[in-house]
Amino acid sequence: MKNNSYDVTSKHFNVTKTESGQRLDKFITDKLPELSRNQVQKFIDGQQITINGILPKSSQIISCNDQIELKIQKTSSEDFILPLNLKLNIIYEDNQILAICKPHGLVVHPAKGHRNDTLINAIVNYLPSTKNLSPQKRNGIVHRLDKDTSGIIIIAKTDFAHSHLSYQFKSRQVIKKYTGLIHGVPKSRKAVISGKISRHPKSRQKMAITENGKPAETSFEIIEEIKNYSLLNIEPKTGRTHQIRVHLSSIGHPIVGDSTYGKSNQYINRHFLHASSIIIKHPESNKNINLECELPPDLKDFLKTLKEQQI
Repeated sequence: MKNNSYDVTSKHFNVTKTESGQRLDKFITDKLPELSRNQVQKFIDGQQITINGILPKSSQIISCNDQIELKIQKTSSEDFILPLNLKLNIIYEDNQILAICKPHGLVVHPAKGHRNDTLINAIVNYLPSTKNLSPQKRNGIVHRLDKDTSGIIIIAKTDFAHSHLSYQFKSRQVIKKYTGLIHGVPKSRKAVISGKISRHPKSRQKMAITENGKPAETSFEIIEEIKNYSLLNIEPKTGRTHQIRVHLSSIGHPIVGDSTYGKSNQYINRHFLHASSIIIKHPESNKNINLECELPPDLKDFLKTLKEQQI
């Protein structure tokens, strides 16, 4: 049986009267000179240091009789990220961020069944420095896409960029747009779908609209009607798991090829959903950056087949 627990080394300090009044990070580096200030910052960001049981900031001033605990977690080999030599479709890169078009079928984070063949593995291969980001920074990933959803993903290359971008996503400043093909034609060309989303009460692999879920809102506009299908421009206002797929299915217009919330399609081996554009503020300049990723060949081919044949 694998041991998935962490190897944790704990260190405890009681602040004396002469030590009070200084910054926490300086106090730790004085006590443990083998650690750099940068390493201490990473421990704090990783929630591995507490003062009187409370998570602090690195700049926090310590006081006499403060109880400081440092837990150094050594991850198991199972948590080690192996590099994956995978060609990335890069659409933008500078010293702070990297933006790629993720292909469908690629899992973002390592998980059971996908330890060494994920986007994270490819990012670590392309940007070895992301291995040194703070533990909770997920090797620079600030948002995610489902395995079979293609499109734009932003990767932070520094802790600063990650914090800046994460705040933008959390405060809903980021504008994300998707292109999706649905069954049927909605009554209105433009509409907003609202419905709280949480884990499905019976099928834990699915999400569902529930009374006790988290608020979620998705707007859409019909780009083109193709037979009994509609090509949509979709803008999720929130970022719940499977949000677009759940919302569109809830109004009777599931995404084409979505076997989880609709039905599979023999002419396409995934659901027709693509993250086509994103607008963020650059972490350094704070200026808007509008990034776009065109439909991949498999979705273009499906649209062509749909228009030319009876499917």
